[in-house]
Amino acid sequence: MRWQEVVVSTNHEAVEAISNFLHEVGAGGVVIEDPLVLQEYTSSGQWDYYDIPTEQLESEYVIIKGYLPVDPDLPYRLEDLKAYMTVLKAKLSDCHLEISLNQVEEEDWANSWKVYYKPTKISERVVIVPSWEEYESKPGEETILLDPGMAFGTGTHQTTRLCVKLMEKVISDGEIVYDVGTGSGVLSLIAAKLGAAQVLASDIDRTAVGIANQNISLNNLEQQIKVVQGNLLEPLVNLPTPKVIVANIVADVILLLSKEAFLRLEQGGYLITSGIIKSRQKEVAQALVEAGFIIAEQLEEHEWAAILAKKE
Repeated sequence: MRWQEVVVSTNHEAVEAISNFLHEVGAGGVVIEDPLVLQEYTSSGQWDYYDIPTEQLESEYVIIKGYLPVDPDLPYRLEDLKAYMTVLKAKLSDCHLEISLNQVEEEDWANSWKVYYKPTKISERVVIVPSWEEYESKPGEETILLDPGMAFGTGTHQTTRLCVKLMEKVISDGEIVYDVGTGSGVLSLIAAKLGAAQVLASDIDRTAVGIANQNISLNNLEQQIKVVQGNLLEPLVNLPTPKVIVANIVADVILLLSKEAFLRLEQGGYLITSGIIKSRQKEVAQALVEAGFIIAEQLEEHEWAAILAKKE
């Protein structure tokens, strides 16, 4: 199958909006190449040396690559994307936005990014290991085998790391956890490894559900984790009440989720939200308070924020 690669060069402030919209118009995958992340990992010694283009490491812009199927609807998707970029540019007048298009074979894009994906320790306890890499875990480490495939979520982005740091504070012994918008299933896997008795995950994308299930099998966690297709908390109705809800999505969706999440959580439970660009952190925190939560903790890394909210 052929795919239309849409390459967007932009500032950090527009990453959330563009990535989300690419998914909305039917992207089969979205890849974010953030020079700050690449610089951090190559300088930290967590990754062995491998060939990353110098211009990518030194770029002042983030590169977002979305892959749209080449089919009769492609022209309409591109028109929608063009219109959205025009509106976004008007809203963010000082933001850099540059777009280019390339057609690629599925095998090319589905495998070429793997060179950038190595075993990475993302928190005090959790190490993400690509399924094609070998890694010998150290005492106290929880190792997660992962193959993101065409789903969003390699587990190494700042938003995931922030989320996991908060998860380590509230998941330890027998909790029921919901993972909303699971993507590759990485947060569900981590929740199970941290001690959750049961993890119930959802994603609106059928492909993501399939990939999440594959990753669950890779880690032999089929008895602890169940993934269902559907929007946010809708497919998790009538399931056991969670102690923790995790949502690493985007600010607009968190705003929609906040009130229902409060109602669904057990008393004393926690909502962990990430994927929040820092410019919208106060807005999201205020919405959580208005929904009934108490803000227990907020973490920041580069342009991103995560919030731990408690239902008391």
